[in-house]
Amino acid sequence: MRIRRLLGSSLVCVVPVILAGSAVRAQSRAAAPLDSLQTRAEQSNFVETSRYDDVRTFLATVDQASNLVHVTSFGYSFEGRTLPLAVVGRVADARPATVKASGKLRVYLQANIHAGEVEGKEAVLALIRDIAKGQHADWLNSSETYSYLTVAYFVPAEQKVALDRLRAHGIQLERLTAQAFENHQERTVRGTWVPVDRTVPAGAYRVSMTQPLARLAFYLLEPRSYDGLVAWNVLDEALKSGRAPILRTRD
Repeated sequence: MRIRRLLGSSLVCVVPVILAGSAVRAQSRAAAPLDSLQTRAEQSNFVETSRYDDVRTFLATVDQASNLVHVTSFGYSFEGRTLPLAVVGRVADARPATVKASGKLRVYLQANIHAGEVEGKEAVLALIRDIAKGQHADWLNSSETYSYLTVAYFVPAEQKVALDRLRAHGIQLERLTAQAFENHQERTVRGTWVPVDRTVPAGAYRVSMTQPLARLAFYLLEPRSYDGLVAWNVLDEALKSGRAPILRTRD
């Protein structure tokens, strides 16, 4: 999937956060400070990584230079240090109510979850700066809708470990029965790469993507999720067939 389709008509969140999808042109408050702004990694030819104070200073500079970036926080570390959050997009400020009222899809990018994984942090800082400088403007201006929204996943009844994991996380499951599926035995389920016609058997579980924990369900069930059921070997046996056992549909 192209990134453009992911961010078009959306809001991108980075932890930094990014918001997109407006036809109004951005007005840069001051481009000059951004022309020479570099992360510590860029300054050192990628020998060093940005420390906490470097990150705070970098984000403050971008915040002051562009009206596309609004820096706030989303909590505190174990040491009591403020965790920075950057909301990037065409919104007036970083308040949750403002972001929600924008009506844009929020795409959350978590940078540097673990101390040794510094590349995500450096990449996100550079991305925020580049957007503030006017790069990737098509992401913000695009009127292309993000049409690849999954309505539901179907998990075979025999995937008991996967189903137990979903239940443990509080994901709502709807068990399909022959009675409920009458006159609807033939269902077209479109996967990520190859459209297929497949009958979903009675006994399988439907995981709706309109439930409160839909984002968590997406994270667990998407095959390419870093911490999903596939990544954690829950579906290893089923994957020996060469096809993913969990289906998803847009119908």
